[in-house]
Amino acid sequence: SISKGPDSARPCTVVRNIDAAYMASLPVGNPGRGQASYQTTCGYCHGQIHTGEGRLGPYISLIPDNTMAAFGTLARTVIAEKVRHGRYFGIAGNMPLYCVEALSDADLSDLLSYLFQ
Repeated sequence: SISKGPDSARPCTVVRNIDAAYMASLPVGNPGRGQASYQTTCGYCHGQIHTGEGRLGPYISLIPDNTMAAFGTLARTVIAEKVRHGRYFGIAGNMPLYCVEALSDADLSDLLSYLFQ
């Protein structure tokens, strides 16, 4: 889980490949739990979904709208990629990575369900 304060060092398992097999392996998500995950993990930087209200600045992407506009049907996979690996291929600025100990596959699935409901 995401801690509200300083945390001691712990394992960080990084999912190696975000591909169709990984996406298909995710459990069915719950949008209600996903909203709570979004507020805890994403909302501080990205603000409210669709509007960006409360985001850190205009350079921070509107989630999921900017991703959908740029990547179309791959938007879910791209967001999963960004969540799991942070900055990649020159995209994502200072986006942190969320390893499975910080955001489980079930939490990620909930988050995606919330964003794409």
